[in-house]
Amino acid sequence: MRRPQMCGVLAIGLGVVALIGCTEYHKVTDRTTGEIYYTTNWDLHEYGQSSAVRLRDHTGQIHHLDEADVMQIGEPEYRAGIWKQTEADEASLGAHERIER
Repeated sequence: MRRPQMCGVLAIGLGVVALIGCTEYHKVTDRTTGEIYYTTNWDLHEYGQSSAVRLRDHTGQIHHLDEADVMQIGEPEYRAGIWKQTEADEASLGAHERIER
């Protein structure tokens, strides 16, 4: 393989690796309710003199929070948080089903 071709292949390979490793994980806490959301997709919207955090949580639901703390976390903490929330949701669903019977 000639040198220019090898450089091109190397550049494409590095680009793919960079794209795969670019996900940022965040833990967003609603200061009003204490509710915690885990997301890879959030932004800050400004409305005049106030602002709000808009996020899509791990379930795909969109939330608008007037008062929120956003903290970047690692992938292990993100996955552990999602797992805990899923487990808690399933437990509360099971309790709800027992009450209805």
